[in-house]
Amino acid sequence: MNKSLYIIKDITKSILAGVIISLALIVLSGLISMIIKKGDIKSVLQIIKGTLFIIGSLGLIVSSGFILKKESRRPLDNKDSWKEQFKVLSFVKVFLIIGVIILLFGNIIDVIIFYL
Repeated sequence: MNKSLYIIKDITKSILAGVIISLALIVLSGLISMIIKKGDIKSVLQIIKGTLFIIGSLGLIVSSGFILKKESRRPLDNKDSWKEQFKVLSFVKVFLIIGVIILLFGNIIDVIIFYL
């Protein structure tokens, strides 16, 4: 298969993983904040936004650390199964895309808060 098609498939898988992780974070932090804040929707959205921003930015920091310290990285234990899922993209690039998607969902929540 063409390498560009593999890149498109890998990026699509990474974006889908980021969307699933973001939705799980939204549901989890939303449920916890609903219990704590007792239904105040703006406060709940603020907590969800903060959660997404913190986790997304930590993901970007970790992936940048992996990029900067290439020599200190140990090889993946399941490299063959990783290559089955992602033909072209490395672990660091997938982690970076997931972090960006989480931050994107945080920005969407921020826009929703702005218009409320």
